[in-house]
Amino acid sequence: MRFLLVLVMLAGCGLQPAFPLAPAASADLAAQAVEGEVLVRLAAGATLPQGWSTLRVLSGLDASLVRVPRTLTLKQAVDRLQRLSGVIWAEPNWRVDLVEDGAPPVMSLPAFSENATPPDLWHLQRVQARDAWNTTKGRGVTVAVIDTGIDATHPAFLGRVLSGYDAIDRDSDPRDDNGHGTHVAGIIAAQAPDLSLLGLAPESRIMPVRVLGDRGGSAESVATGIQWAVARGAHVLNLSLGSPMRSRLIEDAVKTALQRGVVVVAAMGNAGDRGNPRIYPASLPGVIAVGATDLVDRRTSWSCFGRWQALAAPGYGIWSTFPTYDCALVRLARENPSALPPENRIDTYASALSGTSQAAPVVAGVAALVRAMAPEMAPDKVASLLQDAARDLGAPGFDSYHGHGMVQAANALKLVRATKP
Repeated sequence: MRFLLVLVMLAGCGLQPAFPLAPAASADLAAQAVEGEVLVRLAAGATLPQGWSTLRVLSGLDASLVRVPRTLTLKQAVDRLQRLSGVIWAEPNWRVDLVEDGAPPVMSLPAFSENATPPDLWHLQRVQARDAWNTTKGRGVTVAVIDTGIDATHPAFLGRVLSGYDAIDRDSDPRDDNGHGTHVAGIIAAQAPDLSLLGLAPESRIMPVRVLGDRGGSAESVATGIQWAVARGAHVLNLSLGSPMRSRLIEDAVKTALQRGVVVVAAMGNAGDRGNPRIYPASLPGVIAVGATDLVDRRTSWSCFGRWQALAAPGYGIWSTFPTYDCALVRLARENPSALPPENRIDTYASALSGTSQAAPVVAGVAALVRAMAPEMAPDKVASLLQDAARDLGAPGFDSYHGHGMVQAANALKLVRATKP
């Protein structure tokens, strides 16, 4: 299966230029936003007008989640707030959904020995993972997976899952009831060769942050999750989620992460064959945007593309961890078997999925290896180094379909060594 986490967002403002509102979004705000809620940033000393109430103060984000008066529609509420002199910006608290997007192969593949590189882990060979592991496996680096949570009991993560956060239920139990987040985390950090599971940085630590639940999430949950991870020392963020609209709240959270030295990696999106929308946060400045390639290093037909793409990485049939218990995607495969080819499966413990959601954590894992060798390297330097080390694909030099090319772990670490005195 291929999935895209679609975050439908609008950002407006009073004192700063507003982001454009797409016609599709403006036509159906109520269906795409959390009912009765807006996000607001006030100027210093400003207060909300009478009749407006604060649901939550998002102190780390310098914003508030506000309840809309019952007499106003969502659009009326945002428009009214944007006209107030004390409001810096206001935007709906847009819903976040995990949207199924087609059904490329979900493969059941054989086990392998630790020293082999079988077809089920074909992506490791394409990005020089094993050569890079002669130098480092990512020990000491923390990668925050901003997603649907994680199965922290999975044997492939034993002893390397840090305390996490659930921005949906606002507690400390980011259990993955979907499967997507556990799969993404395994691409980065799995270490269970007997289960055919190895991540790009198999000695790194995972910080799980659940921002999407069984009914999706919101712009508030995503930005809160980013802020929580940055405040607790994450070195790399993986965002296998996206939106064709920009959210001021999420953009500011990403900007803060970069300013604090955190590398931010995001998926380009899976609608390259359906209009190829520009996806955020992948196309935000400073974010390492990753597209997906197939078994022969071609851009997959569904991978979004554009001049904001930094790198390409394998995103087709990527074998990785899955929850050890029943979860939403396992139930989907079991209850709708006709949706999948009969020889393929999604199952507990391990599954293979396709998407830019799978390509992004390949790059996040390589970024973790770089940070293990160069802990103080700034995010923009990490991005430049990964681009310089990439193997060119497609037209010579940079192109909109592959960015700077296929990420190459061993080449990147050679460049790190060359930068040291």
